[in-house]
Amino acid sequence: MKTNCNYCRKEIDRIPSRIKNHNVFCNNREQMLYEYDKGIRDRNQITKEANEKVRKFGQPKLKGRIHSLEYKNKMSLVCKGINKGKLNGMYGKRPYNYIDGLGRKYWKDAEWIRIKELAKRRDNHCCVKCGITEEQSLKENNLYLSVDHKIPYRKVMEHKLENTQTLCFPCHGIKTNLTQE
Repeated sequence: MKTNCNYCRKEIDRIPSRIKNHNVFCNNREQMLYEYDKGIRDRNQITKEANEKVRKFGQPKLKGRIHSLEYKNKMSLVCKGINKGKLNGMYGKRPYNYIDGLGRKYWKDAEWIRIKELAKRRDNHCCVKCGITEEQSLKENNLYLSVDHKIPYRKVMEHKLENTQTLCFPCHGIKTNLTQE
């Protein structure tokens, strides 16, 4: 049966049992907007009710379960020592790529940007390991070729064109893993 939406007046097709009191809408959003406009629904009422529930019951728990103190103590003893030493993801004083407090400042250096461009030009915008071009790398890996230091920067602390090579993402990952071991 053809009828019109009460909010936007667009013609829509509904079965007769869905048309009650001539309140027909395209979707729930338009019904809500119609009720706001006509004063049937108060915009602030839902917020007021939610705030009252928070005041009365407290903030809702994300996991939906309130554990007893006994359970918490038991789980604490079970998990005690699991993340100690090398099993802990934060093990060690500093990350492997820590460079005497320099961090990644050198990446934004104008000299480094110039050397990167020279290295890519020298290697014809191709990976020196597998020979993939920059266009192919963009299609396959969705990444540009990167310029890598042959001897890590943290050891030599200087940018030299002779110490650089152009690598694609997979080859760079393999090379980095080999130099860390």
